Amino acid sequence: MKDSSKSTNFELVYKDKSIRQDGDFICLTDLWAASGKPSGKRDPSHWKLESGQDFIDSVAKNLNIRSATIYKTTRGRYGASWGHWQIALAYAKYLSPEL
Repeated sequence: MKDSSKSTNFELVYKDKSIRQDGDFICLTDLWAASGKPSGKRDPSHWKLESGQDFIDSVAKNLNIRSATIYKTTRGRYGASWGHWQIALAYAKYLSPEL
């Protein structure tokens, strides 16, 4: 992830579920799970493929960095999708206006 020395970490909790963060990155998979995996809403990896990539590219362009540095996916049993906080806000809005 990015150097978290510039960011202040604080605990994110929604509906008694903890949302992991790492510096400027927020776990999109945790957001999806905390929102109850709403029907009709895609998990982060499918959201990215269907509609999120354009937004990710736009954020990357505004930050003057590659999109691969602001959205990451880890694989395996504890795999997750991680996004820059701006991406996390957009994904949360997609999931529910309450988030």
